[in-house]
Amino acid sequence: MPVVTTFRRVFWIQTAGRAATLLLLVSAPLYGQANTAAIHGDVIDPSKAVIAKAQIEARNDLTGVSTFAETNAAGQFTLPFLPIGTYTVSAYAAGFETQAIRNVTLSAGDRVNLKFQLALSTMQESVTVSQEAPLLNAVGPEQHLTIGTVSVRELPLARQDWTSLLRIGNGISSPSDGVVLNGLGPELFNLTVDGTSASGNPERPSLGAYQSFNVINQINTEAIAEISTTKGIAPASVNSMSGNVNLITKSGTNEFHGSLIEFNSLSAYNARNALLTSEPDSTTNQFGGSLGGPIARDKLFFFGSYQGVRISSFAPISGTVPTPEFASDVTAVAPVYSPLFALVPAPNRPYAAGAQMGEYIGSGALRQNDNNGSGRIDYYLSSQNSLTLRYSRSRPYREQPALLAINPRLTSGRNDSYNAQFMHSGRTWTSTSRFGYNRTDLLRRDAGMDVDLPRIQFGGFNPGGAESFEIVGGAHTWEQMIAKQLGRHSLQFGGIIQRWNAGRVNTNLPAYQYSELSDFLANIPSRINVRFVRPLYKLTMMQMGAFVQDDIRLKPGFTLNLGVRYDYFTVPEERDGRLFSRLPSELGPGFGDFADPSHLYDANRWNFAPRIGFAWQVGKTVLRGGAGVFYAPHILYQMVSFVLPASNVPDQARFNRAQALARGLRYPVDAAAIEAEVLASSASGASFPNSSISQHFPNPYTTQATLTIERDLGWGTVFEIGYVGNRAGHLMINRVQNRPDRQTGIAPRPDWSTFDYYDTSDSSWYNGLQTSLRKRFDGGLSFGIHYTYASNMSYGDASLTPYEPQDNDNIRAERGPTPFDIRHSFNTNVLYEIAAARWLGIENRAAKVALDGWQVSGILTATTGRPVNITDGRSTYGRSRPDAVAGVNPYHDDYRETRQYLDKSAFSQVPIVQLSGAAARPGNLGRNAVRASGQWTLDASLAKNLDITERFRLQLRVDAFNALNHTNLGGLVTDISNSNFGRLMSAAPSRSMQIGVKLMF
Repeated sequence: MPVVTTFRRVFWIQTAGRAATLLLLVSAPLYGQANTAAIHGDVIDPSKAVIAKAQIEARNDLTGVSTFAETNAAGQFTLPFLPIGTYTVSAYAAGFETQAIRNVTLSAGDRVNLKFQLALSTMQESVTVSQEAPLLNAVGPEQHLTIGTVSVRELPLARQDWTSLLRIGNGISSPSDGVVLNGLGPELFNLTVDGTSASGNPERPSLGAYQSFNVINQINTEAIAEISTTKGIAPASVNSMSGNVNLITKSGTNEFHGSLIEFNSLSAYNARNALLTSEPDSTTNQFGGSLGGPIARDKLFFFGSYQGVRISSFAPISGTVPTPEFASDVTAVAPVYSPLFALVPAPNRPYAAGAQMGEYIGSGALRQNDNNGSGRIDYYLSSQNSLTLRYSRSRPYREQPALLAINPRLTSGRNDSYNAQFMHSGRTWTSTSRFGYNRTDLLRRDAGMDVDLPRIQFGGFNPGGAESFEIVGGAHTWEQMIAKQLGRHSLQFGGIIQRWNAGRVNTNLPAYQYSELSDFLANIPSRINVRFVRPLYKLTMMQMGAFVQDDIRLKPGFTLNLGVRYDYFTVPEERDGRLFSRLPSELGPGFGDFADPSHLYDANRWNFAPRIGFAWQVGKTVLRGGAGVFYAPHILYQMVSFVLPASNVPDQARFNRAQALARGLRYPVDAAAIEAEVLASSASGASFPNSSISQHFPNPYTTQATLTIERDLGWGTVFEIGYVGNRAGHLMINRVQNRPDRQTGIAPRPDWSTFDYYDTSDSSWYNGLQTSLRKRFDGGLSFGIHYTYASNMSYGDASLTPYEPQDNDNIRAERGPTPFDIRHSFNTNVLYEIAAARWLGIENRAAKVALDGWQVSGILTATTGRPVNITDGRSTYGRSRPDAVAGVNPYHDDYRETRQYLDKSAFSQVPIVQLSGAAARPGNLGRNAVRASGQWTLDASLAKNLDITERFRLQLRVDAFNALNHTNLGGLVTDISNSNFGRLMSAAPSRSMQIGVKLMF
């Protein structure tokens, strides 16, 4: 047996042994996101001397379940793992009166300080006061935002999609299906449900399914108790690089409670899309309900929910298409394109005489269904032990129209999620253990597969090809944490084991690109890509680690937070050993022999992440700050291109212009014949290129620092202002290799096509000023006002997906804004209950029914424009940019009337060299040098609550999205070779409305 293989096996045996020992010592693994809250406190006597061994009881007002603790010699106590809810907290000791603090409302992640001053015993049995959880975070430096049950239930949500609430807060944006927290990319956050992994995409963290085809994301709103977001200098127990979004599901109580809902939206309610001449017919129905309650009072509880969605509508479609005159001229010279052009709609917007391309805007049939259910059991075995079990499932489906009517896309999926949690509470120590399993299956197929629809790109024309795609996978999570109070030290420690897996089956039809009109007419592609069928594979990656966190209360009002975390992420492996990457050679990276399939790159075993923070409270003001290091795993999506049927069998064939000419390849190619030729060549010993990866491929990391001031203004209102900064490193860039020489068209290896080479040379920087003014719901009013001013720069896309620079040898020339750099961001949310009869002192029942029970709510968001990258699609060098023309303003002031946002004369195209099909040199325009237009929208709701009985409430509501019908233009064409360059081709939905009814009890 080879020595290297033996060493690796010994290493893994040792690693497994250490992991098993860790599990035995700390009862397990990871504590990724808090489902619970903690209460810290002091107990003193009338002379302010500490009281040791005082007994503390926290009783949940809804379940009747009590948790106990005992003060130490310093008179301090901790109740670390309390389920969210409202509590009565009592303190009692021999010779003293019992003191109870009522209405202590806890949300996930809250760390509340309480102070008891016990009076000497008299005839009075107890003293009771009321106190809500403090608004100020006086325990740690983390940024924590909780969106509670009231906000989830009452704020306007289109299609009851909770992800729209992630617009609320500072330093948060939600591009596509991920979340950007403090400028860190969307692949660097964690989504959890009840604390365990819940990504809808097994290849990368995401809020929903792959490409967001589902309506309900992971958990329906009837099941959500809270949405908890943690970012900034999080405790060492948090194992994510940018932060966590955690959904906490509702539980049963001693009283039966639940809901029935029905929402309806019709096109008749909605305003016409700004770019359409009429509003397409659409119907949306969403329905469901929930029920929870006791199976055995104070002991065993259940909660279940279901939501279904049925959508039948017409979705907007837009694209760049050939003009009839140009299509006629082309097919007269090259009739081979006639079948494809016959499928393409003609432009229905004005175009210039002699134009090659025009604009088409229309609509096509869209159908979506989704069914989502969740069930939960809470069993309190004793006052010290509890068990929670949850199962959730989702079954989404979508039929989506395409520019070519014969090519609609059908997508269906399955998601199943399991969660178990066991908690033990002792007098001075507590532990919590979790297990989670999340499984996702997805099947997507374009109807164009039935007619062999190719992908052809020229002059901005790209109607899309056809693909058949399946993805399967999931995540296993084991987690636990132990908390112990030792004097002034609140200790937490634990470990982590997590396992991800993902697989694909993918079939694409051939794709062709043409750089020049002469080549298009002569059918000489500048690039051809032929993909072969890739058999199902299974990628696996694991995470193991441990952490220690110590919150030291050095003196009253001052807490020092110290923590360190270690994570080891394994190198991804494929079930059948089919991961292939080439080593470097004298020609450059990726030109050498194949690396060991079981050792794609060197694992990083030094992911130590120290963290330090403090919280200093003086009266109603808290100063919080800290710094720390955070790591993230690579994502399985990065490994997809390394999977091959065998080392000498590529999954695709790519040809540049010279290679296509030499082989006589033109549209349409015989893909089967090319595959047979490649297989025959591989059997005879020919070598082929493949995507390659740097042997030094360390895990992404970030160093972060924050400094925040919070001030309690009274009336349940708090103001916060702070600085947040971070630097992220070891982010991914794709330096495409074997490109043909720009001038000669000759590649370093002429017999090879281009191939991807991944390394971690990207970095990002974020600096932000974040402010907020928040009011807790009280007296019928709650609101949040948030403003962020920030700068976010990088060399690439600041993410874990491959960005291709225009010049491999000058990465620093790529420095510019990240794709999610938003300089100014403002959002506000408000909920206001109108009680006119009470204000006016009216006691008449009919008048009270008419005047009371009204409520209004809304969410306003406004941002400056995101950066966009101007490219030249003619060039075979991806991401090639034009030159900037000095002194010319690139923006048109009248773009809202003309939709022509950019002035093409502000840019100058770099000449294309015919031999290579590439730009003669890199353009001097910076990456992401142009900004899209700013966006703002207001979602509003009007509701009427009718109390049928003391326990039953009926709510009638109208939600209006983009209530002021503001036109937010988008779809900016950034390819300067496109005849529609600089035009805004789409518009966000105009005002739409949904009518809903809820029965709550």
